Amino acid sequence: MRRSVITVLLLMIFSWSHLFAGDLPKFSITGQHKKSAISILVTQNNATPEKLKKLIEEFRLARQSNVLSKFIPPTTKGGSLGPYAIVDIYVFSDASWSTSERLTRFIKSNMTSPSDRNYSKKFIAKIKAYYHYSIPTNEEEGSLGYSEGTTMQSPHYKRLF
Repeated sequence: MRRSVITVLLLMIFSWSHLFAGDLPKFSITGQHKKSAISILVTQNNATPEKLKKLIEEFRLARQSNVLSKFIPPTTKGGSLGPYAIVDIYVFSDASWSTSERLTRFIKSNMTSPSDRNYSKKFIAKIKAYYHYSIPTNEEEGSLGYSEGTTMQSPHYKRLF
């Protein structure tokens, strides 16, 4: 019994080891809106498509392995569906666009307002990568850049999953 428990623990550690590899782009959390939406900042040299793709894939693997807490704080802390029932991570390489204020303005923008629409276009153009997960709607999405339906996309948008 003891041996099988140790074996299971070792397998879990090895299967999660990719999550803590040193080749992930370093980032810092720079903004948040109502906890479920987070903006993070990577340096320009870590904003390559390959590194951003790796980062988004790691967020997905961390969520699947229930270790997303190694990267970000709970987004639905105390919620009945768990601490990460809804997650939206916006990745930027420009610190001036990666703030709570700008993120909140984008999320609250009204697409019928010309000024809000203009702001959203500028904001979306600055998003380098995006990760979304939602238990209530059973959705998961990862992308380079960002797409708001078919009406607005980052110039470099590419859906990963």
